[in-house]
Amino acid sequence: MAADIANAVADAYKTRRQEEEQSRAQKALALLDLQIDQQEGRLEEARNVMIGLMEELNIVDLSLGEPVWLRGSQPNTGTASLVMAATATIDYFDIFKPVLTPKHMLALGVFGGSYFGDKIKEFPKSWLKDAKLSKKFDVKINRFRVKAGLSRKEWQDKGWIFKEDPLGWFQWYCRYSNGRRLPKVDEIQIKRWKNFTRHVKAIKKNCDEGDLNCRRRQRQAILQWAYNPFI
Repeated sequence: MAADIANAVADAYKTRRQEEEQSRAQKALALLDLQIDQQEGRLEEARNVMIGLMEELNIVDLSLGEPVWLRGSQPNTGTASLVMAATATIDYFDIFKPVLTPKHMLALGVFGGSYFGDKIKEFPKSWLKDAKLSKKFDVKINRFRVKAGLSRKEWQDKGWIFKEDPLGWFQWYCRYSNGRRLPKVDEIQIKRWKNFTRHVKAIKKNCDEGDLNCRRRQRQAILQWAYNPFI
């Protein structure tokens, strides 16, 4: 009996040590994910500063195509914007392969239902048939019942909002899906979308397939960037 007790104590101690080590590892990975996000945020900010200076000084990256000036490229404004002609060497259609359409995203529940406010009328009525909308942010509308992402003010402070789409990336995606093309802006937003694949990889690495309770905030986030959150 003494031997059985000793073995039970040893097993319990071993199990506890394993749980503690697993907990420390998970905390370390979470901290690493946060640090990666912060570094990528700083990189995004630096890139936006560079783009702003290029526009201010009329410096054009010729690798993207021939520059042309288009007046009124932003609807209902008289502002001139430097955009790239359709001769760009990058094929956006090859790069940009979102899983979800804006209509599907709105039906699943994104941005607490309040992303567009009264500007939703800009888009096809068919998109709104099953859309989950709210006059103010309602976390219960989100598919995973959690808030994901930063506020619009934080986006603005970080330089992630562009004059062409003052509401942010999802507004750009809706307009892109609806046929609008602004090659210079499209390139920036498609690269931002592509960079978001790190969150898809994190879910696949840390969650069992189909376990939708694992990393719900991250799943809501990739849903709001048109990736499949049900992986």
